[in-house]
Amino acid sequence: MATTVGGAEKPPMPRPGIGGAVVVPLAKTRRPRPFRGAITRTALIGRLTASAEDVLLVLAPAGFGKTTLVAQWADAAGRPVAWTTAGATDHDPVVLMSSILAAIGQAGVGLVLPAGILTGDEPAFSRRVLPSFQRAVESIRRPVTLVVDDLHAMAGSPATAVLEAAVDSLPEGSQVTLVGRSRPDLPLDLWRGRGRLSSVGPDELAFSPAEVQEYLRRALERTPAIDETQGVHRLTAGWPVGVYLQALSLARRGALSDTAAREVHDFMDTEVLSGVSGEIAGFLRRTSILASLSGALCDHVLEDTTSSDLLRRVEKATLLVSRLEGPGGWYRTHPLLRERLSDTLLVEEPALTARLHSRAAQWYAERGHEDEAMAHAVEGDDHELLGSLMWEYGAQALMLGRSTTVQHWLARVPPDVSATSPGVALTAAWTAAENADGPSVERWVASARIGLGEDWSTRLDRSTMEPGLALLVVLGGALPTADARDLAGAAAAALPTNNWVRSLGLMVHGWLQVLAGSFDEGLATLEHSRAVADSIGIGTTAVEAPAVMGFLHVTRGDLKSAALMAAAARAAWNAHHMRDSAPATALLFGLTSYLEVGRGQFDTARADLARTEPLTTDLARAMPSVAVLVDAFSAQSWAMIGDGGSARNALDRADRTRALGPPSAWLDDVLGASHRAVAARSPLAALTPGELRVWHQLRTVQTVREIAEVLYLSPDTVKTHMAAIYRKLGVTSRRQALAIVDEVADLP
Repeated sequence: MATTVGGAEKPPMPRPGIGGAVVVPLAKTRRPRPFRGAITRTALIGRLTASAEDVLLVLAPAGFGKTTLVAQWADAAGRPVAWTTAGATDHDPVVLMSSILAAIGQAGVGLVLPAGILTGDEPAFSRRVLPSFQRAVESIRRPVTLVVDDLHAMAGSPATAVLEAAVDSLPEGSQVTLVGRSRPDLPLDLWRGRGRLSSVGPDELAFSPAEVQEYLRRALERTPAIDETQGVHRLTAGWPVGVYLQALSLARRGALSDTAAREVHDFMDTEVLSGVSGEIAGFLRRTSILASLSGALCDHVLEDTTSSDLLRRVEKATLLVSRLEGPGGWYRTHPLLRERLSDTLLVEEPALTARLHSRAAQWYAERGHEDEAMAHAVEGDDHELLGSLMWEYGAQALMLGRSTTVQHWLARVPPDVSATSPGVALTAAWTAAENADGPSVERWVASARIGLGEDWSTRLDRSTMEPGLALLVVLGGALPTADARDLAGAAAAALPTNNWVRSLGLMVHGWLQVLAGSFDEGLATLEHSRAVADSIGIGTTAVEAPAVMGFLHVTRGDLKSAALMAAAARAAWNAHHMRDSAPATALLFGLTSYLEVGRGQFDTARADLARTEPLTTDLARAMPSVAVLVDAFSAQSWAMIGDGGSARNALDRADRTRALGPPSAWLDDVLGASHRAVAARSPLAALTPGELRVWHQLRTVQTVREIAEVLYLSPDTVKTHMAAIYRKLGVTSRRQALAIVDEVADLP
């Protein structure tokens, strides 16, 4: 039973937390009722019912009655049925996954929903999300028939991996039925070879002469003449929708039509649309932009109040509109008729088509169906609505790690709209920032500034776009540090407390407070941003805020607190699978590599340092101060390892990037410490890895025995290493060695 929230129907499946399954429109999981007057395909249903294969593939062109047959078979299969109808939005694997989970949830077979954030971004999708989905499907308590209709709508999609996972994970005795017009990108030959696949094609779906006769008898309400039955079968070759159209011709004119199948659109105009009132024909034409119809949706799109009555009349007037099962009054127009009507509407009334799409986007957005809302918005004429939805949904998706979804949305927006819509431009800019694409960030930021007007920075409370732009501008390093700090603070304050971007705003503000010299104040703001991110599951800030705090603790010599922050950042990075976020990954591994060197874990540190180098190079234009911080610490790490060349390379990058940003005494001190560490590197070059591990512990006040315990060595081994260190550094005591340690590792 569906629940109603704020007057809008929601699927009965609960959402597993923010960033979980997307809200699936109710109509997507409703099984179509067989068309009125449809004959029961007894023989074919019997054959399908007897099949024991895991997968049933029903492939044929439009009009072959695929959906009707499967709906009839599902009724007779004796198992609970989970039905979902694919659409363009199911190209996103998260959307398809959510649709399947919602359908299974409605089937009442028991389901443990997957935990954590769902994302289609790699490698998170393959490593965590897909296995989590499989475990959820494996939790089903009894066999089920899973039907995925209109499979062709997602042809060539990476989402087909979700279908393969479902096939492999459903309990014994279940069956997956795939219905569409084209062969899906699935291991069909492998399944067939292993006896897991049976299929039905056009030859089996075509009506036999006996079925043509039975259909005509029902449609004409009389026994058809033999020549009528033979004529219909000859002209249509048993094509079900052709039989239907010929039956209309017989009923209205008493004669068959010689219209060829390739002219079926014209035949529909003649035989279907001419047989209904102008009011109904107009209604069908204007609602052809919608995959599913309900009274409430059609009323909103058409700005009318009579849609529910019209839908009931339409169902009686033509067999090409059928009601979906369940409550809510949802209907489905036959794909052939819908394609014909929507093509005509677009050609003859493009402005109306765009306006109808925009109203549909608004309706879906009000009910939380973000993917359907975006699909209609990009086809609409309301660029302001498109921009606001793109920014609202895009910012949320980016902070959850769903950058692939956002890139898919952006790719569908015409270039002229992208350049003039501030919401689209701002979303594109943040997407570029996450990918460390500095030039694209600059280009899209410029477009967003133009779109929001010259006074955007003085009107931060006008919408959430202005604060979002402010944060990108200050991260770009174009403003003096104090001005950037104040703008970031104003942006964070202007954002609502429940807004997804607020934690990012707090983090940026805290970072700029540190750069401006307010260290303790900045640390407190960063802790606040971390708490907000953790409370609502925002992956980017949950990694970046503790990582920045870890760097700050190091500069104060508090390595214990730095290690705790590094552990928190790494846990969030793994949990949210933020590998594709350049800022988060660079900050995390810049910090961990420094701490690992201190623990003598040189191989691990080298691997982490190798991950940061390409990222800081790309981040230099988008977030120069972040790039400087990471490169400065990387230079110190390389120096402590004893790799002078890599240390100098990191330092050179930091120096070049530092020139791009505004003055910051704190950042200059960090960079100065790195210069001193690299300059003092040469005495360490002669130390062995084992001696380097002991050397780093000399900066502490630990005794020889305590150092031995930390490094899992014997005290005698530590003493041997210390003697070798003294000899190679040209000193005779620990005090003299400590002076070199202080020089090499000096931090502000």
